[in-house]
Amino acid sequence: LVTSPDNNLCFINHDIMDKAVFREAARITLSLTGVYLSTIGLQVYLKFKARVAAAAAAKKSGQKLSETYNRYTDNNILAGDRAVGNFLEWQVAFLSVFWLNAALTGEQVWVGWIWVASRLFYLALAPSAIRPAGIKLHLLAATVPAYAVIFYYFYRVFVAVM
Repeated sequence: LVTSPDNNLCFINHDIMDKAVFREAARITLSLTGVYLSTIGLQVYLKFKARVAAAAAAKKSGQKLSETYNRYTDNNILAGDRAVGNFLEWQVAFLSVFWLNAALTGEQVWVGWIWVASRLFYLALAPSAIRPAGIKLHLLAATVPAYAVIFYYFYRVFVAVM
């Protein structure tokens, strides 16, 4: 990558995108890295919380810890695992269309901040919304805006390449 005379990023003398667009896209991507690390932190915290509760229940009942600690039925462990899983499942789709939009159109990059905010909101809602029987509806307040951003960028990229 080099800088062209008109201050755009270039690869083999072909403009890729304006530096300001690239910097904003890089800030959003860096923020997503922070959100991902926060998601891992939430997962570790919720697993620790569940293990402490299971150990206390085992001690109180005289059972072994393995009999009171079940990662598949514990609300906290499930919420932490699904928060990480959901992030990983959707980040590829988001980052793909986000960066393609930035490179092909150089416009509406700021919409990526909505995805960042929705992922943070998902972290706040996950512990109370994810249960073995399914999710509670208030989690949609975080997921619907995130999916809308992905489909919005998908549409923009589709239009740009057609």
